[in-house]
Amino acid sequence: SDWRPFAAWYAVAGLVLWQLWPGVGAALRVPVAAYVLCLASMAAQAACWWLAVRRTGMAVFARRAAWGGALFVASDATLAWNRFLEPVPASALWILGTYWAAQLLIAASLRPQRPLHPRG
Repeated sequence: SDWRPFAAWYAVAGLVLWQLWPGVGAALRVPVAAYVLCLASMAAQAACWWLAVRRTGMAVFARRAAWGGALFVASDATLAWNRFLEPVPASALWILGTYWAAQLLIAASLRPQRPLHPRG
């Protein structure tokens, strides 16, 4: 298993938390930190899948998951920045645009399944 995506995404998570921390109230610090850790882990797992299958027929699906994970992190980081640090111009556009693109890519990462009973 490749540890590099985890190192990279945890570094991103650390930078995001470092920037947001002054604006996060004491009561929300543990939940926000836990959520950021979960998001980074999700994005890292998708990136690991892509790296593991990048030379196979599954690569297209894994690449979608990896990009979906990255956009999901971008969406929530923008949301948190807007909430805890400072207003983001056109925040709804950036937050929802990246969120829906992430959801589309994650859903598109599911490979088609063969029917249980072939029609004939």
